[in-house]
Amino acid sequence: MSSISDYKLPDLATVIEQLYAQNFDAEHPHKLIFSYQGAFSTRKVDSTLELVEEGILESGGKRKIMKRICSVLIEVLQNGTVHAAKDKEGRPHNTLIINSSKKHFQIIAGNLILNDEANPIRRKIEAMNKLSRSELRKLYIETLCNEEFSTKGGAGLGFLTMAKKSESPIEFSIDSISDTLSYFVLRLSFNR
Repeated sequence: MSSISDYKLPDLATVIEQLYAQNFDAEHPHKLIFSYQGAFSTRKVDSTLELVEEGILESGGKRKIMKRICSVLIEVLQNGTVHAAKDKEGRPHNTLIINSSKKHFQIIAGNLILNDEANPIRRKIEAMNKLSRSELRKLYIETLCNEEFSTKGGAGLGFLTMAKKSESPIEFSIDSISDTLSYFVLRLSFNR
């Protein structure tokens, strides 16, 4: 069995470099609001939310959009702390980037997952991305009323909340990095 140390996890500099290579153009440059790589604690989550709130407002975002982004950010951070897999040293390898352009704000988040979770996550997000706004709201309410909780304590509302509150489908990638682990990256966009 190979260990996580045998594989190169994307570091923050690489993720940011890829982000700019994929999204940067002279007419619509992106501004980095926040970036972090490592584990999140309750204290770090609180500090992150404060910094992101300030960054969005300083970037010209309105309070309404800031509240929506931070609401989704809580789900993203919970996903990356509660549901993320860890390497053999117990590290989750979370990555978080918040950026803005003239048209939108983006949350880009990454974390380790078990390979066994890759296909269920892929199917769930792809199914949600096919739903209309009203279908997403209906599924959200049905899931909320269902009261079935996973072994990790969630009721499956995280991705639904993200999909419901962002203005475009959830973009994601899942790259296998060992025989047991993959690196999951999601991208959420919010119109200004």
